[in-house]
Amino acid sequence: MDYVHALHGQGKKAHAEFGWLMYLGLFNIVLGFLAVTFTQFSTLLTMLYFGWLFILSGLGSLYLAYKFRQIGGHWSLFVFGTLALVCGFLMLGNPHGDAVILTLLAVVFIFTSGWVSLLSCFFTPQPHKLWVAFGGIISILCAFVIYMEWPISGNWVPGTFLGVYLIFHGFTQVQIAATGRRLAKTV
Repeated sequence: MDYVHALHGQGKKAHAEFGWLMYLGLFNIVLGFLAVTFTQFSTLLTMLYFGWLFILSGLGSLYLAYKFRQIGGHWSLFVFGTLALVCGFLMLGNPHGDAVILTLLAVVFIFTSGWVSLLSCFFTPQPHKLWVAFGGIISILCAFVIYMEWPISGNWVPGTFLGVYLIFHGFTQVQIAATGRRLAKTV
C-alpha cells in the first residue's frame, strides 16, 4: 500500500494531510526548477548524493555480512558492501569526473532503449505502435545530442535529469493531493 491509498483510508481526516502532500509537491517543483536553472551545482549535489548513498549501502551490506557470518552466504554481501564503499569514496573524491562517466552510461541506456522501442514496433503487433516508435526516435535523438557534447554534457546532464524528475514528481504529488482532497470531502 502506498501513501495515497493509506491517506484515502483515513476518510475525512485525510483532507488536511493531502494539504501537506500539496505543499511537498510544490516544494519539489521549485527544487526542480532550481536544479534545471543551476545545472552544474545540481549535478555536483547529485553526484555527492550518489556517493553517500553508495557508502551507506556499503556499510549496511558489511553489517549484514558480519551478522550472517555464522550461517554462510555472507561473502557476496561482503564483496558488494566493499565495492559499494569503494565506489562511494571514489564518487566523493571526483564528482565531476564521475558525472561525465554517468552521463556516458545514461547516453548508452537512452540510445539502447530507443532502439529497443523501435525494434519492438516491427516484431510485435501493437495498436499504439506509432507512439512507441515516436518515443524511440526521441530517445535516440536525445542520446545523440547529449553524446555530441560529451564530455562537456557531463556538467549539466545529471543535474538536468534530477530537475526534470523533481518537476514531474512534484506535479504528480500536486495532482494526487488535489484529487485526494476532493475525494476526502465526499467521504
